[in-house]
Amino acid sequence: MTLECTALADMSAADALQVHRVLLADSGTLLVCLVDRDGNFNHLREQLTRAFPGAPTRQTQIMHVSVLRLLTAQQLSSEERQRLQAICDEYTIKLKGMQITATELW
Repeated sequence: MTLECTALADMSAADALQVHRVLLADSGTLLVCLVDRDGNFNHLREQLTRAFPGAPTRQTQIMHVSVLRLLTAQQLSSEERQRLQAICDEYTIKLKGMQITATELW
């Protein structure tokens, strides 16, 4: 299975993605959500669905990259979480629509 997954990742290594949003997940992880406007990843998702029986067959067009984990959810107060999300919203405004080229998929 590992070799199949590596081959699938290599197949789409140079696809362009567009920044959709920056957000702080409930887990305390900073995420960048990306959109595949050209639909290049649909084929990859179809192959992954076949490779992993039982995986959801319906997928959103938004993907994400985990940038880092700031803190665990238990370490953030509601007020701190809101402040961090406001910063993420500012970066969303700055980065939304930026084109990114995926060089590796894991």
